[in-house]
Amino acid sequence: MKNKDWLSDEEATKYLRLSIEGNFEYRELLIIKLLPYVKYVVEKNFSKFINENSLFNYEDLIEYGIIGFIKFIDRCHIDENINFYAYASRCIKNEILKYLQSCKESLRFEQLK
Repeated sequence: MKNKDWLSDEEATKYLRLSIEGNFEYRELLIIKLLPYVKYVVEKNFSKFINENSLFNYEDLIEYGIIGFIKFIDRCHIDENINFYAYASRCIKNEILKYLQSCKESLRFEQLK
């Protein structure tokens, strides 16, 4: 689902390219402008999980989603075939899943004590 407030895929890719070239104001613009996209990815993919697990809250998942998005911006290598939102959502989800996995391992360790 494409939100009218998000940058177009072409604009986002252009800003990402400029950020990679060292124009950090475009990096900040991407982060600020696409915070609603991070929230969308969390809601779309993790809302049922949040509702079923009282140990996790929406804000924590948003925070880790933002970290994943920033890692995407900082580590992305542009090529002509990039689908900005598909690649970004994968990075956002992966960071959240890493967080959830670390929580699961911490809970398991606490139960062993």
